[in-house]
Amino acid sequence: MTKPSEHDLDLDLDRFVQQNVLCCLSFMVATLASANGVTDVNSYTDLANLTEQAAELASPVDDYEEAARQAGWEPYTDKFGVACWRETSGDDMARTWAGDAEDVCREFDIEPYQWEVYEHWAVDSRFAEHLLAQGEKVDTDFAGLCVWARTTTGQAISMDGVITRIWNEIHKEG
Repeated sequence: MTKPSEHDLDLDLDRFVQQNVLCCLSFMVATLASANGVTDVNSYTDLANLTEQAAELASPVDDYEEAARQAGWEPYTDKFGVACWRETSGDDMARTWAGDAEDVCREFDIEPYQWEVYEHWAVDSRFAEHLLAQGEKVDTDFAGLCVWARTTTGQAISMDGVITRIWNEIHKEG
């Protein structure tokens, strides 16, 4: 067996670091550590902002689409290409509404379903954009990190439906 060259070792170490060191948490740790005996107004403001963001990330995720569907509405695109919602009653007098599921719920007093947040994950900024496009809750600047509020737990992340949808979307584009 030949001994790896110094260059090969450097590449292996780089790969190892890329696979295992996910993100720098220095700003978050420094901000949280500064809470102990806070006297500086700027430190207090940073901490207050971070705790406010954390509270938002921990709050339930409103699911307007599922609530609208369960209330008898379905999405469709009208003849002008506008995204709309319509009642599924089958009645000729069924109502239609231009806009998204949140608009329908607000207009017709439909309470959104709420999904509990179980986990928080630091994710890549491009991946965060994909999650946001799928309606997931993501804070794109939580102490410099993109943090995903995951509403599932107890299974591998790769098994989440949102991950499958993102994977399919990415591979459809390419």
